[in-house]
Amino acid sequence: MCCSRIDVRNVMLNKIHKLLLGIACISILSSTSAFADVADLTVDTGCTTKPSYTGVVTLPAGRYDAYVKLARRGETIKVQGYTQESSSDLGDCGRLGTRTVNATTWTPLGSLTSSEDGTDMVVQLASSQLAGVPNANRPMVMLVPHKDPPCVPTTECIVSIDGQSGTVQPTGTMLNQDSLHVLVVTDPSNDTLHKVNYFANDQLVYSLPTLQPFDMRYASFQGESLTRVAQYDSGQQIVFSGQTPDVFSDNFGNFLFRLSNRYPLFYYGTLVFVSILIVWAIVSLVVGIFRRRHFYRVHHGLIKADTRINPILAFYYKLRSHRTFYFVKMAGLGVVLLVGMGVVIIAVNTYALTMFTVDGKSMQRGLHTGDQMLVNKLPVTLASINGREYVPKRGEIVIVRAVFGNVTSYDESTSDLDLIKRVIGLPGDRVVVKDGHLTIYNKQHPDGFQPDKGSSWERTMVADLPTERLDLTLGPSELFVSGDNRPESIDSRFNGPLKMKEIIGVVIAKV
Repeated sequence: MCCSRIDVRNVMLNKIHKLLLGIACISILSSTSAFADVADLTVDTGCTTKPSYTGVVTLPAGRYDAYVKLARRGETIKVQGYTQESSSDLGDCGRLGTRTVNATTWTPLGSLTSSEDGTDMVVQLASSQLAGVPNANRPMVMLVPHKDPPCVPTTECIVSIDGQSGTVQPTGTMLNQDSLHVLVVTDPSNDTLHKVNYFANDQLVYSLPTLQPFDMRYASFQGESLTRVAQYDSGQQIVFSGQTPDVFSDNFGNFLFRLSNRYPLFYYGTLVFVSILIVWAIVSLVVGIFRRRHFYRVHHGLIKADTRINPILAFYYKLRSHRTFYFVKMAGLGVVLLVGMGVVIIAVNTYALTMFTVDGKSMQRGLHTGDQMLVNKLPVTLASINGREYVPKRGEIVIVRAVFGNVTSYDESTSDLDLIKRVIGLPGDRVVVKDGHLTIYNKQHPDGFQPDKGSSWERTMVADLPTERLDLTLGPSELFVSGDNRPESIDSRFNGPLKMKEIIGVVIAKV
């Protein structure tokens, strides 16, 4: 399976009708790694015959306590846990225990021991209720050192650093390599801080080598989420969450500061453009004053017409009579026009209209690699200005950031990736995938309806596989997005719901 990725580069379109649209941005995209089916990622340990998930993790020597959490909200399952060194023969199994687990809290399951540093350990969860659980609902296991544990996981794994409480996002197995996501907690006091990323409203704004209070110049409104993410050499992250206070007040100086950091080309291009206009206006004003003063004196008989004029005015007239002045004037005008056009194009590309290029199979047979898409960012921009989130219409094709429920927002490997998907489920909807059909249940349709049937994309879509199973209710700000080529799409069925704030724009035409 794969997903369509977008990586944007700005280009000026050379046709007038495209220039009137404001901008062209051509994307050059690389293909993503292939994702296998859950069954292909499950190690056959021989420990159980029940449906199971497995993950392989490399552990330092020591004893670890295992905690389990499910991914499907509202679900409770009784599971059995097993461990096995990957080099062991089949049947040489360690038993973690049997517990009823849920998706709300980390439930202790048992302990395991790594005999020496670098041991590859298979961790397995088994239950008859795990049969048919789709990729989006993979369970998770967190391994915490038994001796002097950095935290005792409940709803989260919380640690204290310099008197500040943070949530641990441990290193773990990859969802494209293991069917079970296994997380390993490392004691921060024994780890080395690599850097700290600072996020405003989940957007990276700056980085520092140390953990510092958030620079409030990057904040823009009351109640805005301000997050600091400490990254360690082990790969572990600790997230410190906060928000702007209710008494927070932004100012124009901070706005210019944020603009210069987030869009330096736009900011400095605007400064150059404005500076040129100011210099031009000052020169014109000074020359005009001297000209009016000279003609006033001549007109009122204070001086004769052939009287020597002011040196500044004389120099101006002499300069104008020279051929070089014409070329300098035209060159200056050209620079002003070019800078002005650049500022307008960047502004329109950033806030209004842009172009994206499709790469990947997730939207086939409707959209193919190389297709140029005109994307409208204006609804998202206007909603942001009004302090709201843009709510798309069901069936719209949108460009979204590659951030989903089970994938952290602070994963730098995906922070710059954009996907093209179709909106299927809206906030409050219950989305059910079963027997190759996707059904939506909500207040308007308590008995459910299938959004694919009779839709504009029904003719070109490829339906879900009959083996796929999903039952998910969306929260107030969550969307369910999917590719039209369902078997080949990494989307909300794989990674869970998407936050509405991750929408970049709405596709309005294929160019």
